[in-house]
Amino acid sequence: MPNEMSFSSLRKNIIRIAVSLVVLVIAFWWAFQKIDAKALGQAFLTANYGIALWVIPIVILSHLMRAIRWKTLLSKVSNNTKIYNLFSAVMVGYAANNIIPRSGEILRPFVFSKREKLPFTTITASVIVERFIDVLNLLIFLSIAFYFIGSELQSILPAEYNISINSVMKSIGLMTFLLMVILIVFTTTTLGEWVIQKLFSRLQTERFSKIQQGMATFKNGLSILSSPQNYIRVIIESLSIWVLYILPMYVMLFAFNFTTTHQFTFLDSCVILLVMAIGTTIAPTPGAIGVVHACVTATMTQLYGVSKEEALAYTTLSHGLNYISVTIVGGLFMLRENVSLKNTSTPDS
Repeated sequence: MPNEMSFSSLRKNIIRIAVSLVVLVIAFWWAFQKIDAKALGQAFLTANYGIALWVIPIVILSHLMRAIRWKTLLSKVSNNTKIYNLFSAVMVGYAANNIIPRSGEILRPFVFSKREKLPFTTITASVIVERFIDVLNLLIFLSIAFYFIGSELQSILPAEYNISINSVMKSIGLMTFLLMVILIVFTTTTLGEWVIQKLFSRLQTERFSKIQQGMATFKNGLSILSSPQNYIRVIIESLSIWVLYILPMYVMLFAFNFTTTHQFTFLDSCVILLVMAIGTTIAPTPGAIGVVHACVTATMTQLYGVSKEEALAYTTLSHGLNYISVTIVGGLFMLRENVSLKNTSTPDS
């Protein structure tokens, strides 16, 4: 049985890596096709790296703010959680995502639950709530952007795909709304216990008890949803995270002098971030490499008239500084937590 599970896990990892490589190759091919290597090199040479390096502390600060919001989400679970431990887990998770896509979503709660000695399922539930908030924020900002420049954003998408922005937004919005309703209902009522009772009550007593215990600890992690008094704080912290995400995009515009040559503004950096956020969300590649390059380059060339070489240099430097700094800091925290990508396992609930 263990051998079968190991083989199944290995096969899934191989498939995941293969898919990532295929998408990576296609995305890089799309981003780098018809690129003038000399013009690309010139764009890198003329960039102001003294300004560009300011991106690094802002990126790290944004992840610290994410740790602070996570503490708020866990306030009903434990009042003694340490920001440093939360920040450590956040950075470990992002560093893992830069190596194996989506691995950080499991590694982050694993690291924190182990460090703080809290139930893994409870911490995982808090991460699910956090991701739900992120998607909701993304939808809100996208809706605002599409309201003002929807036709311009529509023009970025390949015409042959015949993709409707409105239909995509409605589909994502509906799924998010349904998820929100399910989470709130399961948190504020006994429906979850009733469902568990109906589905698993015929199992052996020991197994059924474990399922009930798992449900209880998971529900505990969702407790922030039943605490309206914390909503305002979560909203403020979420907005702070987004501002700190936008600032590196804005700072990098100055590094390439785009604020003068192409009259870029802070609002334009918001649009670039939204496109980058979409690319990061859908990308099955390590650290969203390739997908982000393709998405942001297309946006800057088609929406703002930036040359493809300049746009690619901007994207590569922005993403590169983010990727390298997060990987290094997260790697150091991996050493602190004594974890690796191959030896993580789900602790008992």
